[in-house]
Amino acid sequence: MSWSEAGEAWGARAVDWATLVDPWSMPVYLDVLDRLNVGVDDHVLDVACGSGMAAVELRRRGATVAGLDASTALIDVASERTPGGDFRVGDISDLPWGDDEFDVVTSFNGIWGLERPLAEVRRVLRPGGRFGISFFGSFEHMDIMSSWVIALLECAPPDESGDDLLAISYPGAAEVMVTAAGMTPGERGSTTCAEEFPDVATAVRAYSALGPAWAAINHVGDERWSSRLAELFEPYRASSGIVRLTNEWGWLIVSG
Repeated sequence: MSWSEAGEAWGARAVDWATLVDPWSMPVYLDVLDRLNVGVDDHVLDVACGSGMAAVELRRRGATVAGLDASTALIDVASERTPGGDFRVGDISDLPWGDDEFDVVTSFNGIWGLERPLAEVRRVLRPGGRFGISFFGSFEHMDIMSSWVIALLECAPPDESGDDLLAISYPGAAEVMVTAAGMTPGERGSTTCAEEFPDVATAVRAYSALGPAWAAINHVGDERWSSRLAELFEPYRASSGIVRLTNEWGWLIVSG
């Protein structure tokens, strides 16, 4: 997708993403921000900030917050959640800030195997600054790989770009990519996040808000997409009725 297409995809169901999905990522936000030692007086940019849940935690720690996303609808939510933050709509490959502006840069599941955004992170990061990035963890520890990803493979149109958007998740790949961008990789770790929904229908609604689902829904129609995703989510429904998906997210702490 172009960045404008990505903005349309992620913004199509922005409220569902902001309320049903983003809050469940807080454990990985906390783990990364703890290791970056973010605090008062830090000027922090969150790249691909989405609906700004990470920005809420950044502000709580006393940081000055900026964020960029391709979706106007998600930026609107982020601005509501963190009044006074510097939130902008734009392309992660062309960050609308000057050189050496930030003490810390973060990107949670927002940079996928792309070289240019990492070069932009290095450009806006002050010498000696810190960068934290997260991505898919071990695939065998991600319930979405045997549910939502399968629905995508079955329902989305063929991807003819040749891009491997999982490339940064392969062992050692993130270290290679940040080194090529002129930064120094440090601690690598992982965080497990559990997502719980009251029923299968709510889980389907939540995961239909993820940007890649937009192409699948447009390709096969909402009814086919939703029914297939519901089938794939059914094994994750506990005896209580709660649908519980557990996913591991990898992360890397980097110095500029």
